[in-house]
Amino acid sequence: STFFLNIDGNSSNFDNFATELSAIKHKFSIIGLAETNTDPENGNLYQLNGYSSCYQNRFFCSMKNQVKPKGTGVCLYVKNSLNYCKLDSLSLCTDYIETLFIKITSFQDPVTIGVVYRPPNGSIDQF
Repeated sequence: STFFLNIDGNSSNFDNFATELSAIKHKFSIIGLAETNTDPENGNLYQLNGYSSCYQNRFFCSMKNQVKPKGTGVCLYVKNSLNYCKLDSLSLCTDYIETLFIKITSFQDPVTIGVVYRPPNGSIDQF
């Protein structure tokens, strides 16, 4: 089973999300989040018991020479009982789309799953 949420910032909403998720009493196999505003280097600050996390790099704006501070960042939380690898060839972050894909290898036939996010200011035509 899967679950998706636009978290609108891990720093301000992750604790509430984790609390509400634990109240559901169901262990989803995969949890996808968008707008984490978190890079892989800081993903370990936001852990869910029983899951490993995989964060995508956030959008780097070359015109401003900085990482976009808000409204960016996707991640997947994968149940610890599942083995997976990140699919770099399908995972990208641009000004119009952010994706993160993994291949779950715990089954006889591997399964590919991902999270795809279009930022509100992202071009629908390019998406």
